[in-house]
Amino acid sequence: MQVFKLFFKIFRSQLGQVIMYIAIFAAIASLISGQNSADPVTDFVNDSQKITIVDEDNSEASKAFKEQMLIGNKHVTLDRYDEETMQDELYDRNTSNIIFIPKGFEKAIINGETESVIKIYNIPGTMASNIISSQADNYINTLSAYAASGMSIKEAAKNTTDTLKKEADITISTKSEVKYASLASYLTCIAYVFICIAVTGISPIIMTMNKTEIRKRFNCSSYKLGKSSLETALASALIGAIICGIFFMLAYISKGGDMLTREGALATLNMSVYMIVSLSLAYLIGVIATGNNMIGMMANIIGLALSFLGGVFVPLDFLGEGIIKIAHFLPSYWYIITNRAIFGIDGEMDMSVIAKNLGIELLFPLAIFLIALAIQRNKRTAA
Repeated sequence: MQVFKLFFKIFRSQLGQVIMYIAIFAAIASLISGQNSADPVTDFVNDSQKITIVDEDNSEASKAFKEQMLIGNKHVTLDRYDEETMQDELYDRNTSNIIFIPKGFEKAIINGETESVIKIYNIPGTMASNIISSQADNYINTLSAYAASGMSIKEAAKNTTDTLKKEADITISTKSEVKYASLASYLTCIAYVFICIAVTGISPIIMTMNKTEIRKRFNCSSYKLGKSSLETALASALIGAIICGIFFMLAYISKGGDMLTREGALATLNMSVYMIVSLSLAYLIGVIATGNNMIGMMANIIGLALSFLGGVFVPLDFLGEGIIKIAHFLPSYWYIITNRAIFGIDGEMDMSVIAKNLGIELLFPLAIFLIALAIQRNKRTAA
């Protein structure tokens, strides 16, 4: 078991990076998945604004307008209303909007005039200015419409207030209503970190063992190539199993008994299959890499590409049809849709779909290993 021991001896030099990735993942994944465990959004709450209203008309219509605008907002009175003072108060955010209701406001409403019947001073482009301007326009237009129908200002103001009290019944549809949404989100992040851990931890070992001088010594020794390859595969599999075990424990600690359900067991199987994918990529990179810098670069490029195009960082629901078609050729895509099938994100769990997806997922490491072995054989022949 000389190669097996050598494998782990070299792996110790990469252990720091592996631990770093695990620690970073544990922190980030907990934050991401924790967002899905929060109470779902069921209502929209308007933000309260500090506003100033100067009523120069002092009429039934202006009083009703002022009363409506102060619902949910806080009234702020200024010491003076000259231009410099107003600018300073707006700049210091002591008030967000200063509304002047000029004389003749009620008369203008009765005559059906709705444009420029009030003056609003604010900081253009801010959310506060947009909200208040929209509320003011909405009230004035509604009040004018009721007044135009022949109602008195008092009746029009009452009907306007009643109308604006009505709220649309809005239901926010969200995937977070899935039973194991938090666990599903947690396991999604694994697709990126597995690639990084496998490549940074194992590729340098494969690269070292494939150096020309090492290959020549193997060719001259009595150590059979088949035995060397078997021990390398066993060592890689053991490291992969240990990493999967660590992430299973992290999931169990943070998500409790969810990992002990049928869904958790299937997700663990999917996670293990993706670890095989990651190990195959690590092996391929180790065969073709010429230095540690190249390995680090390829780990990031491949990890990010698979994650962005495969639905890890950007949900599949937000990817275009063209990207989805490309994603079908990536193992990360099949890992993600298998998780979605397991946790019922796209509908009821279907074991036949899950089995098919896992089968397709396993084809990727088979193809990658064959390519790596072909490249490795050419290098050994050249040696």
